Amino acid sequence: KMAFRPGWTGLEPERTAIVVEDILTTGGSIQEVVTCLKEKGMAVTGVYVLVDRTAGAVLIDGQPVGSLLALKVEAFAPEACPLCRAGVPLLKPGASDKKLPA
Repeated sequence: KMAFRPGWTGLEPERTAIVVEDILTTGGSIQEVVTCLKEKGMAVTGVYVLVDRTAGAVLIDGQPVGSLLALKVEAFAPEACPLCRAGVPLLKPGASDKKLPA
């Protein structure tokens, strides 16, 4: 469960907050932050992300999430993933994975 570290200022009751996140995939982390703020007595007036990977499918407290870019990206549980079932290995492409010529 998320919690605020001791020493944070500005988390007084009756204040308002806007939550900003980089990427929205399931909304779980954002919902935890909203819950923490509400436990402090704060009102959340908006939730915004840079990239919404659900194309607007996730609501936080019944409200839409604002985004700069909304994409529909399929996510699978491991047992439902067609590539996992087919035995396709997971690869993370990038410079660190490539061998340089000798």
